[in-house]
Amino acid sequence: MSEINRALIVVKPKEPLIEWLREIDDADDIGDLAALRFDFTGYLVPEFEDDQELVQILEQFYPYIFETELWSWIQDESTWPIKRNLKMFLEWFEVESHSMVYDLVEDLPIEDV
Repeated sequence: MSEINRALIVVKPKEPLIEWLREIDDADDIGDLAALRFDFTGYLVPEFEDDQELVQILEQFYPYIFETELWSWIQDESTWPIKRNLKMFLEWFEVESHSMVYDLVEDLPIEDV
């Protein structure tokens, strides 16, 4: 087991995302918030020491994360909110941060897929 030089943030949907999805998709099969928060996305980010550095990381990466999350639901970018910003991102997603990340699979290198 080895510690890697990354931190982890996980992004979980909040109610405003669900409301938007229902408006766009007009589908009742989206599920409830609890079900959607069961399996969420993790992102490896640069290591950070404190909350201030985490905010800087979020400021840098939230546009990519926001787009990735929206695309995972609706691929038609013309339906996405136009004025996406960090405030909106934090209203739509809960962000958990984890500063220690360990690679438990030492015999298999991490690769792009």
